[in-house]
Amino acid sequence: MTKKQGLNKIIKSIPLAMVVVFAITITFVNEIAEHLPKKYDIHKKTYSPIIKERNKQLEKLVTGTPLEKEYHIIIKRTKVKLQKYTKIKNEILDETSILGYISPKNMLFAIGLPISGLILALLFYGFVVKSNEDVLKKKLYLRIINPFILTFSYWMVWSLLWFKIDGEYDIPNYILYPIFLVISVLILIISKYLINYNKSIEERLKNGIKLLINHISIYTFSVIPEKKKKEVFIKNLETYEKLAKTVRK
Repeated sequence: MTKKQGLNKIIKSIPLAMVVVFAITITFVNEIAEHLPKKYDIHKKTYSPIIKERNKQLEKLVTGTPLEKEYHIIIKRTKVKLQKYTKIKNEILDETSILGYISPKNMLFAIGLPISGLILALLFYGFVVKSNEDVLKKKLYLRIINPFILTFSYWMVWSLLWFKIDGEYDIPNYILYPIFLVISVLILIISKYLINYNKSIEERLKNGIKLLINHISIYTFSVIPEKKKKEVFIKNLETYEKLAKTVRK
């Protein structure tokens, strides 16, 4: 391959590389995006002072009147009811919570997407490994699919562990995220190993079948009468071709 051909190949691969980078990067954009505008948080902080000011004004109105005692009784009763309400609400959430999610529906939705993507990526990887494509094409396809396997693995681990760990342990993100990444790399390595190991088993099995067919054909051909050799040879050839087609699939 000349330098010019190599350069043209690199130039042609740039758009594909950009698409792959974009497809992976877009899954991480949510990490840097704002959950809610800052002005919302600022505005939300004004709620509590408004309620406190209201209660303060009401207390002034009833102070020194026959309603003062009743007013304080109502405040205490309301406070007890709110505490009981909050306790029951938290108990219900704890009962229905799974892996830190408030409901099974939220949990299944959150982990379903990355698991689905990971399965599809692994299926495509297995298809490429077992295909009869050109070696260079195989390498290109595998280089494309490897980052996707890693990305979907990362988000699967994140969706399974992040809310649970974040709710129960005080681990900073700069420690937690690299741990998730290491687990994702292990998933990638193990998955690739299992797929390639499965392929090697299939190849050994196919070679064994071919060898067995050859031995049977040679033995059969050696013991039959001379007149029937041609007929048997044709039948064996047809059988071998059918099996060979099956083996190649």
